Amino acid sequence: FVWLWRAVELVGLRLATGGWIRTGIAILVFPPVLAELDAGNVHLAMAGVTALAMRRIAAPVGPAALVKLAAWPLVPVTWRDDRRGLLLGVAVAAVIATASIVLATDAWRDYLDFLASGILPTGSYNVLVGVPLLPRLIVAGVLGLAATRWIRLAPIAVLLAYPVVWFHALSTLTAVAAPLGRPRRMGSDAQARG
Repeated sequence: FVWLWRAVELVGLRLATGGWIRTGIAILVFPPVLAELDAGNVHLAMAGVTALAMRRIAAPVGPAALVKLAAWPLVPVTWRDDRRGLLLGVAVAAVIATASIVLATDAWRDYLDFLASGILPTGSYNVLVGVPLLPRLIVAGVLGLAATRWIRLAPIAVLLAYPVVWFHALSTLTAVAAPLGRPRRMGSDAQARG
């Protein structure tokens, strides 16, 4: 399972970087990427989802929120660019979450109790330990809104929305350099027809 999950993470990194050569370069030059592959967390998968949202593909955002609620700052961008995909992804996530809650109610109760405890890990590996969660969430929301204008802010917003920003969580920032293709010019279709 660990190696299968690392393969998922590599695919996320590939989506974030836009190519296998860039993926290899990211592994070699950005230490959080290698640390993330070693830890086997979800941050490279989140980088991939973020890059897809930046490319106007919103469907993965809903299911990604099941894995890491930090996908929420992507909602303004995805709402603007792909409402249908966002709503489809949220519907899929809702069905999965409902089934999970019905099948494992006690596990969900334990999880909610853990979240309510408010105890976050400390130590040097938690790189933003000195920054309280609420201010980070506010900044993440502001950056999520600003990403509707400056799309490269989206990965930073997602990073700040993580409850704990581990060193390897910085690997999400690989999506900042995601290739986006040709930018869409607002009103260009209307001008061409008019």
